[in-house]
Amino acid sequence: MHSSIVLKVALLRRAPQGAPLKLQEAGPGEVLAEASVWSARYHCDAEALGPATLAALPVTRFRERLAGDPRLA
Repeated sequence: MHSSIVLKVALLRRAPQGAPLKLQEAGPGEVLAEASVWSARYHCDAEALGPATLAALPVTRFRERLAGDPRLA
């Protein structure tokens, strides 16, 4: 899992014709692609919308935090 620390990051999926479709835009402190926590693989790409710094968290640890704190769900 990734959280945006600085600036914005877009979650994109490509249409069959190749055009990008923006599914989400995450800013500082927001989680990017949280629905992917329950998927076996990522179905989208992330693109920084300028200089960005991201924090990575292993998906198993993210799931543990969700299970341990209902306020996060």
